[in-house]
Amino acid sequence: MGRVISNTVFGILNLGLLLIGMVFLGRGIDLYVRVGSLCQTSLTTPLLIVGDIIFGMSLLGFVASASNKNSIILKTYFSLMSLLILGLIGFTVFVFLVSNESVGNAGKGYFSNWLANQFVKKKWDAIVTCLTDTEVCSGPSHKFHHQCCGAPKECLHLWDILSEDIINNYCPDIIYDPYEGECYSCTKCQAGFLEDVRNQWGIMAMELLCITVFTITVFYVALFAMRMHRKINLLGW
Repeated sequence: MGRVISNTVFGILNLGLLLIGMVFLGRGIDLYVRVGSLCQTSLTTPLLIVGDIIFGMSLLGFVASASNKNSIILKTYFSLMSLLILGLIGFTVFVFLVSNESVGNAGKGYFSNWLANQFVKKKWDAIVTCLTDTEVCSGPSHKFHHQCCGAPKECLHLWDILSEDIINNYCPDIIYDPYEGECYSCTKCQAGFLEDVRNQWGIMAMELLCITVFTITVFYVALFAMRMHRKINLLGW
């Protein structure tokens, strides 16, 4: 009876792990397919990798539950689960450091600047193309409209007192009406985009923390089920 209960609980938890993996995969695929309209690629790769690994481990968990007499499968499962838990803990800490600017300033600012270096500075030209395609400045409903549309105050002041040729030397990316036009090279535009990336990674950090706790729970339930099975076999029940 105890073996049946422990295996059932283990199976239910593995089903939960399977669903989590599918959700992460679904979100990653959705971002990948719609990347042209979302202007966001920073979460695609981590979501797909974490989703793939969790999905694969849940399937192996079902195999281990059904083949609890096979020591090789069980050893493989527990070894990989241990590595998965360590990886999730490490990745969760890393995501927390890079998404939390105040905490990430440790280590000479490496963590606090990582997102900016990887997903803003290196890819800004592609991001600008995406922002242009989505017509950010066509209306205030776009989340980057306030940051990326309209020139900064110093440029507006210059526009009022200097010629357009001189203005272009200071604010080369302002087109059309300087009060409503695009200003993608403005500091506030990049800062607004980076803040949005930080927020998304901050949300992912909390999700990863919950997944890590859940995965540890699955691991210990599986360990309990295996020990229960061995105890029952020894007692001949």
